[in-house]
Amino acid sequence: MALFAAFVRWFPKMRRGGLARRLPRPRLPVFGPIFGPVFGLVFGLLLGGLLGPALLALAARNVPVPSSCTPAVNARLGQVIAGGSRREVDNVMVCGVAISPSRRQRAGEHGAHEVLPLMVKFPDGNTHLVEVVTNDDLDGVVTAPRGAAVFAYGQAFLPERGPFTAGIHDVHCSTHRTADNGWVVVNGSKSPVSCHP
Repeated sequence: MALFAAFVRWFPKMRRGGLARRLPRPRLPVFGPIFGPVFGLVFGLLLGGLLGPALLALAARNVPVPSSCTPAVNARLGQVIAGGSRREVDNVMVCGVAISPSRRQRAGEHGAHEVLPLMVKFPDGNTHLVEVVTNDDLDGVVTAPRGAAVFAYGQAFLPERGPFTAGIHDVHCSTHRTADNGWVVVNGSKSPVSCHP
């Protein structure tokens, strides 16, 4: 009974805040929510800026130019054409013969370009018209006369319209993580000559 009587006397005091006033108030976590994300963002930007170029250099391979142009060289491009996807595909090679002199494409958002039109043979026996597109700013001005032997390595795409079944562009040193260093070779003359990290 005595214990119950003591509880009855103490309980109203607790409800009025007597106990709460004696307990320390929790500190509000003001700085954590503000500075935590800011610190993470700054750290991420610094780390990306320092390691990004190094990681890009590690990812970019230098792929050799084939010794001769055979349908097997164009096998992967043939798979891209057969797949029919409009997504661009990195690290695809093509070789063929220029059916006409290269022509300059009017400068747009990404600068002026040269278009090299190739007739290309594929392992299934078919031939397709393929364009190699070079960027004057990134690749230098690369031209090809009619009948030139052309090799190119870069990013494959399927045009939405026009006479070409497929195309290869980004034929320059790697500018993104998933791409090898690209190139274009016209009658044995390679551009770019080399790529440095």
